[in-house]
Amino acid sequence: MKRGKSGITASEKQKTSATQLGNLNPIFVKGDPVHYHSVIGGPHDDKIYVIRGIGCLPGNREVAWLEGKAGCVDLEALSHVEQTKGGTK
Repeated sequence: MKRGKSGITASEKQKTSATQLGNLNPIFVKGDPVHYHSVIGGPHDDKIYVIRGIGCLPGNREVAWLEGKAGCVDLEALSHVEQTKGGTK
C-alpha cells in the first residue's frame, strides 16, 4: 500500500469516526452522573449532569452529550460526581 504525505494509506483515510467508537474512553459511560468544568482543570459549575451519549468527532476528539446542556462537551471537561454513603455529592 502506498502511503501519502500524511503517513496513512487511502483505506485508513476512509475510516469514519464511527469506526473508532469502540476505542472511546471507558472511564465515562452513558448514564453516569458528572460535573462539567467550563475551563478544563478548573472548578465545576456545581450542577450534576447525566451523560446521554458519547461519541467521537473528526480528529479523535472524544465528546459527550449531557442532559440539560446544549451541544457536546469534551470528555476532558467532565469529572465524576463523588459518591457518599447517603448518595451522590
